[in-house]
Amino acid sequence: MHRTSTARSSHGAHRPARRPRPLALAALAATALLGALALAPGTADAAPGDIGNQGPDFVDVVNPTEATPESKLWFHDGAWWAVQVKETGQQADGDPTGSTIIRRLDPATNVWTDAAIIDNRGTAKADVLSEGGTLSIALHKTDRDTGVLETNASNFSRFYRFTYNAGAKTYTKVGFTVMNKYEMKALTVDRASNGTLWAAWTMGTGQADPPPPALGARKVWTQSSVDDGATWSEPAPMLDQRATATEEDVASVIAFGDRVGVMWSDQSVNDGFWFATHTAAPGGAWTPAEDAYVGLNRGDGHLNLKEHNGEVYAAVKTRNDTGQNPLIVLLKRTAGATGQWSNRTAWVGSTNVTRPVVQIDATSNEANVFVTGPVLAAENGELGGVIYGKKVGLATGT
Repeated sequence: MHRTSTARSSHGAHRPARRPRPLALAALAATALLGALALAPGTADAAPGDIGNQGPDFVDVVNPTEATPESKLWFHDGAWWAVQVKETGQQADGDPTGSTIIRRLDPATNVWTDAAIIDNRGTAKADVLSEGGTLSIALHKTDRDTGVLETNASNFSRFYRFTYNAGAKTYTKVGFTVMNKYEMKALTVDRASNGTLWAAWTMGTGQADPPPPALGARKVWTQSSVDDGATWSEPAPMLDQRATATEEDVASVIAFGDRVGVMWSDQSVNDGFWFATHTAAPGGAWTPAEDAYVGLNRGDGHLNLKEHNGEVYAAVKTRNDTGQNPLIVLLKRTAGATGQWSNRTAWVGSTNVTRPVVQIDATSNEANVFVTGPVLAAENGELGGVIYGKKVGLATGT
């Protein structure tokens, strides 16, 4: 499965100010870069030397592209497409109301146009699978992720299906099913080689909210569908004692070879990044957790996965944010049921960059890693401002 991801905006640990910001096109994520790419923060056209085009404004109180494991940008039929938020008004408390929609970037005019409405929840987050003329979108809410069953249907996680109309250059909604009745920080889906859909996320185990559960009280959860998303298995936590997480951690699922894998971050007792695999078909158990990149201050809630020829690549961020300590690291797992992990540091702590995304360029046989960084070195990278990219040959590996 070829998955295209983009750099995301800052996550919602702290609610940002209610002010419009441009949503930058990250078509550059499929472009091999040698140096820095500056995205003009407030102009309609890119500045000299920039790559890409600025998208429409949005009110970023809802952080529509916040989670690095999730994919929201894809290329199909000669154009870029994206899941975006269209604001339609404001609630009494000032929060925006709106819709989550599909937009198309016109390759002739570089203007985003509305193509289809996904649903009317402008605060939902999306993960997209683009498979030829078929589009699958997992949509979820993030307000509470303690594992308490939601009773309001507007808070349920949904799985949407769309088909592509080449003549009209748009997508037509087939419908949606309820995946589960939970909210979570990030939700990802992928399709295994046998057609089974798998989903993964981190969440609590049913504690009341508030107060938040203690560090390590959250678990890694998965579910699957054998009928193309029409029905879903009951969500189940991984039983491995190392499959723990905090409220700031995330998990992501990836299909590779004849298996699926889940990587998760843990900033508590099992500090670092872990990975477990499963056969493509449901049933049976997940393998014992593999040490993908474990150690003091290595775990953080930033990870992005890609697969190439059975190998798994992960761009991750650590909490080592000073000096020459590894901050952004590219991980690689060799193919097979019992693959081996290796790592290469892409950026060190003093660079203050964040939101790593890895993109495989199969034509050039390279792995590209992209991050968001500060305009000035002394600024906080979480504020964004510049997109940086580095690459490494796949033969070189990590």
